[in-house]
Amino acid sequence: MKRLSVFDINEQFIETVRRVIQSFSTPIIPFTSIFEMLGYTGITGHNHTRLVVVIAVCGVEMGFKVEKLGRSLVLILKNEKEMRR
Repeated sequence: MKRLSVFDINEQFIETVRRVIQSFSTPIIPFTSIFEMLGYTGITGHNHTRLVVVIAVCGVEMGFKVEKLGRSLVLILKNEKEMRR
């Protein structure tokens, strides 16, 4: 997979993030795991913030909620009851 630039967030970048999220078969996905699968480890500052926002928005659109566990951000798959609200 060609690594896309966080500076050039476009539809292709967003689709790549969605595919990565879908590739996990667990109800809890650490953001760090998504970063690693996208090829972004050790980024900081504005790039980190941009990537966190894209992951969070894509995750919420896909039926996850964003939560903080300890010092880590994770996507947690909502149960059916929560999704109907």
